[in-house]
Amino acid sequence: MSPIPGLRRLFRLAAGRSTATDDVAEELELHVTLRAEELVAEGRSPEQARAEALRLFGNLSAIKRTVTAIDRERERAVRRSEWFESVLGDFRHAMRSLRRSPGFAIGTALTLGLGIGLNTAIFSVFDGVLLRPLPFAEPDQLVRMWSTKADRGLRFFSVSVADFEDWKAQTTSFERMAAFDRQSDLTLTGNADPEQIQGARVSANAFTLLGVKPALGRVFSAEEDRPGAPERPLVISHATWRNRFGSDSGVLGRVMTLNGKPWTVIGVMPRDFFVPGNPAEVWMPLGSGNVSDDRGNRFLRVLGRLKPGVSIDAARAELLTTSRRLEAQYPASNTGWTVTTLSLTEAVVGEQFKSAVTILLGAVALVLLIACVNVATMVLGRSSARARELAVRAALGAGTGRLGRLLLAEGLLLGAIGGAFGIALAVVLVRLLHALEPPNLPRLELVSVNGSVLALAALLSIGSGLVFGLVPLRRASRAPLTQALREGGRGVAGGKSRQRTQRVLVVAEMTLAVLLLSGAGLLIRSLIHLQRVDLGFESRDRLAVRLTLPRDRYPGVEQPAVFYARLLERARTLPGVRGAAAVSAVPLGGFNTGIVFAVEGRPLPDPKTTPDADVRAATPGYFRLMGIPLLAGRDFTEQDDSASALVAVISTTTAQRYWPDGNPLGARIRIGNVERGPLAEVVGVVGDVRHLSLEAPEHRPMIYFPHRSTGSPSMTIVLAGTGDPAALTAPIRREVIALDPGLPLSSVRVMDDVVADAFTQRRFNVIVLGLFALAALMLAGIGLYGVMAYAVSQRNHELGVRLALGAQRGALVRMVLGESLRLVLGGVVLGLGGALLLNGLLSTMLFEVKPSDPVALAGASALLVGIALLGSFLPARRAARVDPLTTLRQE
Repeated sequence: MSPIPGLRRLFRLAAGRSTATDDVAEELELHVTLRAEELVAEGRSPEQARAEALRLFGNLSAIKRTVTAIDRERERAVRRSEWFESVLGDFRHAMRSLRRSPGFAIGTALTLGLGIGLNTAIFSVFDGVLLRPLPFAEPDQLVRMWSTKADRGLRFFSVSVADFEDWKAQTTSFERMAAFDRQSDLTLTGNADPEQIQGARVSANAFTLLGVKPALGRVFSAEEDRPGAPERPLVISHATWRNRFGSDSGVLGRVMTLNGKPWTVIGVMPRDFFVPGNPAEVWMPLGSGNVSDDRGNRFLRVLGRLKPGVSIDAARAELLTTSRRLEAQYPASNTGWTVTTLSLTEAVVGEQFKSAVTILLGAVALVLLIACVNVATMVLGRSSARARELAVRAALGAGTGRLGRLLLAEGLLLGAIGGAFGIALAVVLVRLLHALEPPNLPRLELVSVNGSVLALAALLSIGSGLVFGLVPLRRASRAPLTQALREGGRGVAGGKSRQRTQRVLVVAEMTLAVLLLSGAGLLIRSLIHLQRVDLGFESRDRLAVRLTLPRDRYPGVEQPAVFYARLLERARTLPGVRGAAAVSAVPLGGFNTGIVFAVEGRPLPDPKTTPDADVRAATPGYFRLMGIPLLAGRDFTEQDDSASALVAVISTTTAQRYWPDGNPLGARIRIGNVERGPLAEVVGVVGDVRHLSLEAPEHRPMIYFPHRSTGSPSMTIVLAGTGDPAALTAPIRREVIALDPGLPLSSVRVMDDVVADAFTQRRFNVIVLGLFALAALMLAGIGLYGVMAYAVSQRNHELGVRLALGAQRGALVRMVLGESLRLVLGGVVLGLGGALLLNGLLSTMLFEVKPSDPVALAGASALLVGIALLGSFLPARRAARVDPLTTLRQE
């Protein structure tokens, strides 16, 4: 018995009447009772003990608030548990509902997954290439600069050393500028076999400008970056460190023998580092090369870092002002030359690629939109079939909120399944993209299905699920309950309105499909036109083998000429070889060299109109071997060497442009310096060749010089075989080793592959946009089939009556096909109108095809109409098979 009467009753009152708080009340009672007993034992009266005990453990109102809060939290937990169980029940019901309609579930999920997957894959490219910042400090402040001569179509040309120094001295917009030379072939020796690697020379401040520190060691100092410096420091890439040194932390101080000279490794750059526009494996000081101060010798690439607060537009304007000043100061070399300035991101990605990716994003968004429209038509059709079910639920007391939860659960489940399928498809497509390695796709290594890409896929899945759940809810809430119950299984509640909505959606699908099909047709037409371009040379059965002779072992002109002459002589005796010749760069091989020239006997040209041409060095028999026709004069001979007068063979375009009224044979041209350069006599005219691009509107002038006169150390040996040209690789490698065991092959390519690579970018664009168009075509056909099948099922009674009154079954087929054809033609007309407005966006991707090309537009329309009629045929045939007796009996 408690020494304090009524204590338990007080605690019951404090805790309230809830039995859920009994344990709390008993615990409080025990503590207070024990303390009160202690006080009584100390001599206090029961009343004093009771009052002091209650003061120690709080008053009754505080106790009541505590236990009430506990009680409310328990009630909330119970409600949350009940809500969670209810939601799980909704999803279980949605899964059962979808299992009862497997065709609808699979079709909806695959359709939605196709749209989400394509969008996710393209967004992964957009994210990796365009959205990811470059791996440099404050990349928004970095720019690239080029020399530009607009009247010659030279927008992105290299910069001379003298111009680079003047840009640095005469501008104030930049914190610093750095320069680098293009990558070149270097012969690495000291291992088992000589190897060819890519190296480049960069100014010492390039690494500081980019804001990247080496992973190991250091970079060049200003003292090491000057002509004549005794040291040969080398900075290597992370890949070189990993592949050639096994990621050895003791690599610093190791020596690499490049072109016969020792270079000491002083630094290793981080994994993602690269010099923009220069994919090299090793970097050397710029001053270690032959740096020319001739303003006409343009070979540098230039980077700049803007000062804080300076915009790229302000820097661009200042550079243009500086270029005009230099043009006035040095008219002989700088007349007509200006500056092109781009942000580094634009320079790395490229304007053409950025526009192509933007177009593909728009195209894949159309595919997703078509997929959503398609799913919407299926959902509308299914909601009609479920009208009675929803009406019964509403009659039994289910409110709009309860129905909404059921339908939203089903929509979210469909969206989740479609999203999972879409993510799987995106992963496959991205892996395929890495396997194909399409050309001109920068930063491919960063393209992946990462967190941001998955977030987009999840957003698309959830958003589509919400939409597809709300569509039938809106329909169900608007339909009168008694009407839905009365019409029952016939499922025609709101039938006309629903059919009207579905038909509008089908027309929208057809419109969007025409946009994609016409775009794909334009790209296909462009590719066909490109494949018909006359190359000007033969590529079949030919192998191109590139070599670079080290200058320290093959100095001057004579030694390289002798080496290549001996190699060609041995190559012609190989089994399976029917001819061999050499050229400094094969057509479409990616290398190019140009010069200016003046015709002897004519007034010196205005600096703004000085003739210029691309240049190649070739050996005797090269034109015949490559199938380039000799139109006038003669080919080179073995007597055209450095000891004889310099001769040249020009292309047809060169002859027509600079000798339009006469015969160029026997004319002499002064090359390089139009006043003091060497003279060369024109001895032949050959046909034009597509050297740099298949898409150029006209041929560039070309001048060939005999290799024995130029002694170019880098040449490409072309072998014409009698069988598979790739089989000649091992024999020609043996002959090279026999002449020089320390000389590697820079590259070996079959000429057919070189030509095929020139089509790769366009072919890739055609494949991607063609896949989108095919998906749109398939979705549009499925959508039309679904709508017409639903329409036929709703008109069974009408069709039965028609047949009972004597209508022919063929007439019913024509009636259904006619209705579908009207929908298709409506979409085609709208789509053609949109195509005429939007196809202009593809103009940068077209070749000899106008955006309004009638063949592409007509072909897209005909293909869509054909697929649509095919999709409508099955519902039409079903309409003709309606049994009138069965239909009337059911009514």
